[in-house]
Amino acid sequence: MRLESKGLPLCPERLPEPSPRKGYAKTLDLEIRVLNYLAGGGVEPKAPDRVTAVRGSSVRGHLRFWWRATRGGGFATYGELFKEESRIWGNTEKGSPVVIAVSRVGAGQRAGDEVNRQELNLVYFGFQDHREEILKALRFQLRVDFPEDLRDEVETALKAWLNFGGLGSRTRRGSGALYCREFAPSGMVGLEKWWADLQMNCSLPTGSAKPWPTLPRTLWAGKTPTAPEATWLTLLQHYRDFRQKSGFARGVKPNGREGRSHWPEADSLRAQYRIATPGHGSSTTLLPSATPPGFPRAALGLPIVFHFPLKKGLPPHPQDAELNGTLTPAGKEHERMGSPLILRPLVFPEGQSIKAVPILLALATERPVALKYTRAHEDWKIPVHPDPVERPDLATYRGSPMARLSPNGDAVQAAIGYLKNHLQLREMPGGKP
Repeated sequence: MRLESKGLPLCPERLPEPSPRKGYAKTLDLEIRVLNYLAGGGVEPKAPDRVTAVRGSSVRGHLRFWWRATRGGGFATYGELFKEESRIWGNTEKGSPVVIAVSRVGAGQRAGDEVNRQELNLVYFGFQDHREEILKALRFQLRVDFPEDLRDEVETALKAWLNFGGLGSRTRRGSGALYCREFAPSGMVGLEKWWADLQMNCSLPTGSAKPWPTLPRTLWAGKTPTAPEATWLTLLQHYRDFRQKSGFARGVKPNGREGRSHWPEADSLRAQYRIATPGHGSSTTLLPSATPPGFPRAALGLPIVFHFPLKKGLPPHPQDAELNGTLTPAGKEHERMGSPLILRPLVFPEGQSIKAVPILLALATERPVALKYTRAHEDWKIPVHPDPVERPDLATYRGSPMARLSPNGDAVQAAIGYLKNHLQLREMPGGKP
């Protein structure tokens, strides 16, 4: 079966088998399965590669990230990290001794309307015009050749990528999640030992967070295995509830429809620009009205696109009075900040089938320091004092989604608490001090 896009095969049934590598002490031949959907990952944004949906260069990029996250925490500076990373994975001046080859990529299928489910809106919200490009049911063969002295470096990165990462876009929300039997846990009984053994091969920071994300010392995992896709969808539904559920993250109108957000970002924007539709002029989150702006959800990943729908029957606002805009880091170097939260199914064999439990990882990473809001080609650099992202008063006003979940007003901590309670996740500390 082949899928066509703009007259080109989206993914051929077979690629040439990789030729044997001479002089390599270690070779891994892995059968890998994409558990759910593959979104993006090609040269064109938000679209898969039209020659092959799985590219060796993409795999190498993911392995670089997970090598940093697992083995990179012991380096004091980014320069030291980059030097060792270049030795293992290569750079623009020299190649890598690690050879990666992808073959036998299955044709896959188009996901179609499956990705329009409510619980997937937070995952694929940016793919409205590309949802027909999202694929499912992909399998491929991955061959990795490397010298014996790099065994720990390569196998640790592979283990983390295959079980915590994925392929394509939105992998931190479980899209493109992977399963490879050789690197998966053996089952529920050995899950804690599997996690402890992984951490024993990691170099985790002992002090403050590094400028790059690193593996945390704690893994949160579910107790009851179910089918992988059902596990993932349940996890996403609860995360969506944390951010948007009526009666928790939003108010409830008398007619039962969703009401006003209980998060402070919208009120912060209304206060800054002095724009509000009738009934929203008074803040319900920034009390008293002189309270500095708050954007706690920036800690869960950036950018955040804000859209204020016009009220039915009211005339539209003038163009220069619209509140719609985008929240991003204020620095010139980065317009994005990946979420520290990784939500996905952790899969293991069970007889002739596979099962999964939901897992939550909060990568150790620096929180955003400075933010800006871009609206109608105008930037608002949000004051950094007091901290607009994390502070106690953002968890104490009536209706705050972080109340009783994070006394410091930390949205990451609150998300962990919410998911832990609703999914009955158990805490699994790592095995390395």
